[in-house]
Parts: sequence; structure tokens; C-alpha cells
Amino acid sequence: MNEKDLVIRDQLDIQAGWIGVEPPEKPEIDVKLREGDSIALAEQAFDVLDTPGHTPGSISLHIPSQKKLIARRHSVPRQHRATDLPGALLFSMSTLHRPVGNVQYD
Repeated sequence: MNEKDLVIRDQLDIQAGWIGVEPPEKPEIDVKLREGDSIALAEQAFDVLDTPGHTPGSISLHIPSQKKLIARRHSVPRQHRATDLPGALLFSMSTLHRPVGNVQYD
């Protein structure tokens, strides 16, 4: 978890109240990820990239050895929602072509 999202984790009780459910137990965060960090899982290296959008601490993971990017949830800005579906789709697609971190596109 990116430390920019700790405030969201710390407000689980408020968020649960919005939808009328019992708040879940707050998870302990063992690793606070940020841009430039590298993590390994099953002998595979992942580079952490800050890609804020859905939340301030949204991240994506780059797998350099495979030239792959595990991208965060893609969000459409509020001004394009529901009332302008064609505009929302065009805007959303255009943002996918911007460089992310040090990832190089062919």
C-alpha cells in the first residue's frame, strides 16, 4: 500500500457508515510502497510506479523483464461521467498513451 492512502485505511469506520455496514478490522501495512521501489514475488521483480487517480496512492507495477505493466484501475474524470459517454471514452483512451514512470513504449 502506498502511504498516501493510509488516511483512507484509517477512515474505514467512516466509509462503512456511509453504506450502513460494520467497519472491517484495519489491516496492518507491512510494506509502504512508493515510486522507485522494487518488490519481488516468486522470483519476479516488479517496479513500483505512482499512478494516482482512483486514490492519491494508486500504483501500477512494471515488470521490466517481460515489458509488461500491471496498471491501476483506470478512472474517468467526473466531468465526463454518464452525461458524456463518447467524450469520456475518448478522454480515457487518450490518457493511456502518456508515459508512466520510466516505462518505455514502442
